[in-house]
This record gives sequence, C-alpha cells and structure tokens, in this order.
Amino acid sequence: MTKSKIPMTKSQISTVIVVLLALAPRVISLNTFVTWDELYWTYGGIRFLTALQEGRLADTWINGQPGVTTVILAAGHVALRAALDGPSILAEITRLGHVSLYDPFDPDLVRSLAVFWQGAPLLIAILTALGVAGVYLVARRFVDPRAAFLGALLLAWDPFFLAHSRVLALDALLANLMILSILLLFPGSGFSGRSVSFALAISGILAGLAALTKSAGLFVVPFSAGLLLIRAWTGGKPSRFARIRAATRTWLSWMVIVTMTYFAAWPAMWADPVGTLEKTVGTAFFYASSTYERSFFLGQA
Repeated sequence: MTKSKIPMTKSQISTVIVVLLALAPRVISLNTFVTWDELYWTYGGIRFLTALQEGRLADTWINGQPGVTTVILAAGHVALRAALDGPSILAEITRLGHVSLYDPFDPDLVRSLAVFWQGAPLLIAILTALGVAGVYLVARRFVDPRAAFLGALLLAWDPFFLAHSRVLALDALLANLMILSILLLFPGSGFSGRSVSFALAISGILAGLAALTKSAGLFVVPFSAGLLLIRAWTGGKPSRFARIRAATRTWLSWMVIVTMTYFAAWPAMWADPVGTLEKTVGTAFFYASSTYERSFFLGQA
C-alpha cells in the first residue's frame, strides 16, 4: 500500500519559485573576488573561532561595526573546512587566528585567507534568498499575494542589493534582518491569536541580530516604536490611552527580546559586557562623525 503524496499548495510553490529566482543570480561566478572586505571578515571569522576554542570570550569582539553575524558565518565556514580537510589545516587556522592585525597589503596573509574565503559567500547568497522568501511569506498575509510576489522579485533583483548579497560582508544580511523584523511587527500584518506573540518574538530576535550585524540596525528600535505608536494613535476602540498603553507593553516586550538576543549571540558580551558596548558605541560614533579612509566625490577626495 503506497502512501499518497500531499500536493504542494500555491503558496508553497510560489515560495519555492521566489527562492530559486532570488538564488539564481547570486550563485553565478560566486567565487569571483570583489572586495578586500571579504578577506577581512574571513580573518574575523578565524579569529572568532580561535578565541572561542581557547576560551577567550572577550576576544570575540572583532570589529565595532560589530559584524557578529557575518563573523559567525565565516567561523562556521572555516570550521566546516577544518572538519573536511582534517588536522593538516588546523595549524594554519591557529596561526591566522593569532595574527593581531589584518593587512590587505600583505600578500602572504591575503593568499592564506583566500583559501578559507572560497565558498563562504554562498552562505550569504542562500540566507539572502531565504530572507527574500520570508519577506514574500509575511507580506502576502496583508497584501495581495501577487503584489507580494512581485515585490519580492523586485527586492531580489535590485542591483545594489544583489551585488551586496554576493559577497561575504554585512549589508545584505543587515537589510534582510531589518525588513523582516519590521514586517513581522507591522500593525495589521495578518497575524492573530497566538501567532501574534510568535511573530513578536521572531521580530525581536531578527532585530537583535540586525544590531549585531551593524550598529545601523538599531534604527529598527525607534522606527518600531513610531510604528506602534501611530497605530495606537489612529486606531479604533478601546480608548486612545488604552491603545497606547498596550502598544507600549508590546514594544517593551519586543525590546526585552532584542536585548536578550544581542547578549546571547555574542560571547564577548558574556565576558565583558561594559567594555564590549563601550568599544562598539565608540566605533559607531567614530564612523558617524569622521571620514573613513577617503571617498572620491565631485572631483575631490
């Protein structure tokens, strides 16, 4: 007696199509080297992995951006390479993990890191494609599914977003995490009953990961507060005061999840939370107020 196969729904079929259409342009010639940033985050992943192995949790602070999600992905990729290649590569990982400074003009260092970089951008490409599919799945709950499908494809094929999601860096992950977090929290997003609490929790986790990816991800904190406040101010029954009070409770609960995620996913926060935050905030203010390297614009550096 054979088991009958459960046919896929239209929603499942369209989700698979979105994933494939988002992934296809991201995997073509993926090992083409684009920017030295990729080797820097590969170096960060190796340092992160080495610090974890040696129990130096405070040293999992790699960069004040802070780039934690990308570093963890790079570390996972390096660990997988070590598992597949065996003991022969472990000494090289340890050596690179103790290099105190990444110098993009050091040819030997660049060549060594390039070995571990190969294949790592695939992780960003896959996560981006899944993120676009997540945008489609959430958006179709409160807009016409055809509009959600078209919007997901426009997002997937946006040239700037596409370019950033083909490299081992921060910005594609940041964009995905922020937009998904806001869509899940969006008032009237189609969630009801217990699924509201689930959406709230996932939104908070994604917002925490966005902040760990880049400090700019913290933009979702005031944005989400404004979103909920506007909804409460313009809504119907009960009274406006009651709606604002409920929105405040929702936002505070969401912030607890954001904070817990930020702390739990970053070992440096376990070992030295004050010092880690001081360095991260200091980096954010430095980038906001100072010129980072040199940019050529309107005829001058």
